Amino acid sequence: MLTHQKTIFETIRYGTNKSNKIDFAFENLRASLLFMLFIGHVSLSYLKNDIGNLWYYSDHQQSIIFDGVASVTTVVLMPIYFLITGYFTQKSMSSYSKSEVIYKRTNRILRPFILTFLTIIPLSDFIGEILNDDSSHTLFSAIENSFARYHWSFSTGHVWFLYYLIIFSIIQLQFLKEITKISIYLKPKTHVHLAGILIVLMLLLTGILHLENSNTLLGSYSLLPSIYSLMGFGIFYLIGIFLFQYQSNNATFSTMKWPLLIIGLVFLTINNISGYKAMQNSINPTEYNMIMSFSFATASICLSLSIIWLAQTYFQQTTPFILFISKSSYFVYLIHLPFILIWIYICSDVEMNAIYKFFIVLIGSISSSFGVNYLRLRIQKTNP
Repeated sequence: MLTHQKTIFETIRYGTNKSNKIDFAFENLRASLLFMLFIGHVSLSYLKNDIGNLWYYSDHQQSIIFDGVASVTTVVLMPIYFLITGYFTQKSMSSYSKSEVIYKRTNRILRPFILTFLTIIPLSDFIGEILNDDSSHTLFSAIENSFARYHWSFSTGHVWFLYYLIIFSIIQLQFLKEITKISIYLKPKTHVHLAGILIVLMLLLTGILHLENSNTLLGSYSLLPSIYSLMGFGIFYLIGIFLFQYQSNNATFSTMKWPLLIIGLVFLTINNISGYKAMQNSINPTEYNMIMSFSFATASICLSLSIIWLAQTYFQQTTPFILFISKSSYFVYLIHLPFILIWIYICSDVEMNAIYKFFIVLIGSISSSFGVNYLRLRIQKTNP
């Protein structure tokens, strides 16, 4: 095993220039976000709040702790993913020809999306059918019943993120020059100018949530996704593009990381308290509320940028192991959902505290996903 790990790690090289350090910061952050993704998805089965058909299964053991966990991951997880992707896509488009970018985007996004769409998503939906089969008392009868009920659904599932990236990449390729000109025109010259831009973005995101009649920014699983969802995540994608364009000013603007972190945490607290009060008054927190939508928009933008700048300041050095986790994160992201659902099924009929169930499912699904990834690498004999 150690020999194989050395084979995996030995081709990783370190750069010393500023660009490489920023890239390493994003690699470190991406490795951390992968575990947050697992935490966010596993927590959805143990929420007190009813989220309807947004998730596959709601366990009879629940805890309000996981409503808070889900709230935090919703505020920062996907916005940061879009921000990082916007940064790297702009970097790629600045370094390669249009044909090379299309080739790279096809291999990186389109092909994995299609494969996952045709395999992992139907498998996840099928396991979800088994989970919700109350009439069966054995696994085999549940599988048999699920086969009878299951029908193909054109849903982008958990890879809606990739579907959004395909759309954003097409738009970016088409209007690359215009986007670059706009980024140069809007380039903030002072901290006050930057603060003004952020306030406008917060108000814009709040307006989008109002039009969507939603308190949070969520992905749309349809092949024709919500235009407001696209616009909302598009804001973070654009921020990533602008961060790449503003690299020369990164050291200056990153000094705002601590104020933004404090502001973000304050509004995240307001958002969670508002949601908790709604639940206490027997109101579903997903019902539109101006305070919750504004606090979400403010917390999401402030925390996303502060976390990015904190990573660029304190996590510019990496290790082969962290790079391995980061490079493996894409494949693990594609395959992780069935493993989460399998472990949820294993624990579903067990009379156990929701917190214990959560950690069993979390550890089990992470171990299973990385175990399959390890087997993939042993078969391929290549880096992830």
